[in-house]
Amino acid sequence: GKVERGWLGVSISDLKPGESAMAYKTLYGDIMSLVNYRRIRMFVHGDQNLPSNPIQDSSRIRVFIRFGADANNYYEYGQDIYAGWTSLNNFDIDLDQLSKTKFLDPVAQNIWIQYLADKPAGYYKVMGNPKLSTIRYFRIGVKNRDQIRSYNGEIWFDEMRVTEVRQES
Repeated sequence: GKVERGWLGVSISDLKPGESAMAYKTLYGDIMSLVNYRRIRMFVHGDQNLPSNPIQDSSRIRVFIRFGADANNYYEYGQDIYAGWTSLNNFDIDLDQLSKTKFLDPVAQNIWIQYLADKPAGYYKVMGNPKLSTIRYFRIGVKNRDQIRSYNGEIWFDEMRVTEVRQES
């Protein structure tokens, strides 16, 4: 089952240290439910200015996807990004694990974060009280985590899809 087919190229110019840039997809008049799926997957490509090996050099650029009902109730997945179409860049979001993040101790009021061991700087975040049955928007973002340098470059997001349909028991 596909949510959206195709690609999105994000060209970034002078993204200052600590700043984020986002592309929006709002589902006007529609509410999407993700409860019948186990995963969201997407291919992500980093430009050649980014490091290619996380063991040698951590990336200062993070990519993330945020989806939910509104600005106060959403899920987020993020990770560092590296040069090329490396499998390290691919999003593979376990929706069960993401929604269970809310059962951890909150890091701030109405904010829960779970760090992922298998992705460079990977994390799940829950803000407020989102529900997988009430998705009104998707946002794809890029954050410059560098303390000093601005970021210029291109990042490609390709073939966002929901997978692993839940079977009726």
